[in-house]
Amino acid sequence: MIFLAFGNIFLGILAIVAISTGWGRFENWVYRRFSASLNQLTLLLLMSLILFFLFLVMTILIGYLNHFRLINSLIVSSFILLCVNLFSPYYSSHIVNEERVFMKYAVKIPEDTNVTLFNFKMSPFFIASLGIVMVTMLLTIRMI
Repeated sequence: MIFLAFGNIFLGILAIVAISTGWGRFENWVYRRFSASLNQLTLLLLMSLILFFLFLVMTILIGYLNHFRLINSLIVSSFILLCVNLFSPYYSSHIVNEERVFMKYAVKIPEDTNVTLFNFKMSPFFIASLGIVMVTMLLTIRMI
């Protein structure tokens, strides 16, 4: 039984790495192929739309395979996507700032220390995640 658990963990990590690598290659191909004919905003929206439909299909597929209601699957996926989008940039800038302050006072580096600010980048992943959240909110309000 423990081998099955470790196998599932290994397959999950392998799937995450494969999907992120594949998406990176696909994104590079789209930007190289269409950057001459489309402007940057149109490419951003195109990639966001592709990711939105990918998120939506995956959420519906996971909900259907596990016999969950659609609204429950959307709420959970929206929560996970928002956590990834909101907490990841915040904590990464926090960790960098904490390290710089430690280096300044503990190691006594005489240089002025810059502070990394917390900001959102408008990436296709962030825009598609907000789209899923908006669809979830609209469906939740509609069901009330």
